Amino acid sequence: MAEYNFKVAIVGCGKMAANHLEKVLRIVPRENIALCDKEIIKAHLLGELYEIDKLYDSLDLLSNEFHPDICHIITPPRTHKELAIKCVERGGHVYIEKPVCLSVQDFRELKDTAIRCNKLICAGHQRIFEKPYLKIKTLIQSGELGRIIHVHGYDSGPYLEMEDQGLSKGWWNEFSGGMYLDLLPHIVSVFNDLVGHLAFEHSIIRTDSRNRPADFHGFYRSNSSSATCSFHISFSTKLFQNYFEIECERGFVVLNLRNRFYYVIKKSKLPEIVDRLLINFSLALKVGWANSCSIFSLLAGRYDPYEGIRVLIKDFYDTVINQGHSPTPLEDVRTVVELCEQTIRSSFGQAESDFAPLSAITGYQPSGNPEVLVTGATGFIGTHLVRRLLQEGKTVRVITRRRINEDHFGADFKYPPQIYVGNMLDADCLGHACRGIESVYHLAAATKGDLFTQVEGTCVGTKNLLKAIKDNNVSRLIYVSTVSILDQTKYPKNGIIDSGFPYESHPLKRGAYTYAKLKAEEMVRSFQEENDTKTVIIRPGIVWGPGREQLLLETNFRIGKRVLIVLGQRRKRLPLIYVENLIDALMNANDADIVSAGPLNIVDLNNPTQEEYLEMLKAITGEGYFAIFVPISVTFPFFVVAEKVLGFMLRKRLSISYQFKSKNNRSTYSITEAQSILHWESKRPFLEGLKSYYGWLNLRRRNGE
Repeated sequence: MAEYNFKVAIVGCGKMAANHLEKVLRIVPRENIALCDKEIIKAHLLGELYEIDKLYDSLDLLSNEFHPDICHIITPPRTHKELAIKCVERGGHVYIEKPVCLSVQDFRELKDTAIRCNKLICAGHQRIFEKPYLKIKTLIQSGELGRIIHVHGYDSGPYLEMEDQGLSKGWWNEFSGGMYLDLLPHIVSVFNDLVGHLAFEHSIIRTDSRNRPADFHGFYRSNSSSATCSFHISFSTKLFQNYFEIECERGFVVLNLRNRFYYVIKKSKLPEIVDRLLINFSLALKVGWANSCSIFSLLAGRYDPYEGIRVLIKDFYDTVINQGHSPTPLEDVRTVVELCEQTIRSSFGQAESDFAPLSAITGYQPSGNPEVLVTGATGFIGTHLVRRLLQEGKTVRVITRRRINEDHFGADFKYPPQIYVGNMLDADCLGHACRGIESVYHLAAATKGDLFTQVEGTCVGTKNLLKAIKDNNVSRLIYVSTVSILDQTKYPKNGIIDSGFPYESHPLKRGAYTYAKLKAEEMVRSFQEENDTKTVIIRPGIVWGPGREQLLLETNFRIGKRVLIVLGQRRKRLPLIYVENLIDALMNANDADIVSAGPLNIVDLNNPTQEEYLEMLKAITGEGYFAIFVPISVTFPFFVVAEKVLGFMLRKRLSISYQFKSKNNRSTYSITEAQSILHWESKRPFLEGLKSYYGWLNLRRRNGE
């Protein structure tokens, strides 16, 4: 039963918005919730997941029609002040995710507006509302451990690796130190809550081999006591960690917020050796007990990694009802904003006036004007495509989020490619990239990350590119889709899937990649129908070849080096397309005589069955696999049970059984239209491609790659 009758708006519909929405839905009626994002497809996604039908792409429209009592601002931090002030002036209290503002000046403007409008501001400092933290805070305040001497905070994760994979938050690179500003408020809010009256002392930055800040150390001192604080944020490790060490006069506390437990070490009057053994024994018991409690909570479906958000939201809503003070006092929020601003500015050399955006556009200029733009050019297919274009004398511009060298695509080309560093989420950047271009190959898509990351990377990027193509009068678009967006649970009458086969009817069940690619193809097909740009849509099967190490089988598990458990039918033909055969089709799609066409399936003829493929592997490599083929129909009941159990434990609706059901289709794909329209043939037989692939793989292994 709902506890509050507020009208609540979630502004910004990414992954963190989903965490907020789950908490809000427990205490607010579904019909009292609205979603808003300037990229309406993100609001549609969140609405589809949580059955919310009030969706907006404008805060003005949201305010005029919905009139929210409380707004959760969960957008990039550069937008926080403007959006929060709008919400407050139009009658809403605001919960703002960290960092609340980029500067203390911005926060003063927001604070003054909130006071003038008699509205509350709650900062997303959820760490100080986690149960383990509240327990150790109570212990320290009791005086049992004496005064605090030093507090150290540590936060880590493979964020640089995530950035390379396109999984980082877009705003991280808007200014120097952006990645660290995302995590620093969590640490500083704890420092301020435990110690207070802090002043920034100094920091140390260690860079990686590419001169990127990989480790960030900082130090603070208290102006009201002798206590000091330090932090270490590491992006060079592969482990996600988040803990605090609190040194007191008569004891030591370790608070692990990642794994949700803490332990206390206190000095006793026993002999040192006995004291040491008792401490070690006590630690083992406490860690074991904490892990047991976490496992029990998970099995009972009560584990909540975002408990602090739940507690903070409820406290904030109670305060709104009771007309009290915010659970995050304005002065404390101001202190955290000010300390974070001082730390980032001093450490990363930001100008005092503002956090200046970094330049997103650099590049090598080729001789002559580029004819072709390729998105996703540094990926597996993109690299092969750019090489072929250059080999045929085309002038090429590539857009990539990573800074790469011309020789990434090889050497000895008449015209080296123009490398344009930019972001598919930046509409202005894409507008520049499309200037003077005749043809665009759109290959870019998010293939990793959660659902929200993939929808943003694939769908928003596609929307921005289509606008840039239209604005710049680009003559032709070749879009690379995928056969995975088709409904694999349906079996065609003749066993052949043609280009008119229906879309996946439950794309969310199939997974993030299918959902995002399906929505992107729908955008391209609408563009194809409504604009004069010649548009060809290509749907390849499973692309393979030199440049991507993979075992071409359905879901499989390896036991040792030679035994394979394959979930699927031994006689199922694999829907493969050798990468060079696909490049042939893409090159033909840019032919001047071809008008808009597609979607066109691109799959090789005479692909082997899974069993035949393993026999070929043995013939080429001399290394055979002992394969055990387990039909999906046999394991299906197990997946149904696993889906129910895991869904209960994680409090999520899973679709494991549906995904495996989709793999049970033995249909083949029609390529008749591609052959007729593109004048395309699958020139390289499977066995020839397999030999080339293993030649590349053996060379790579000899070179120790």
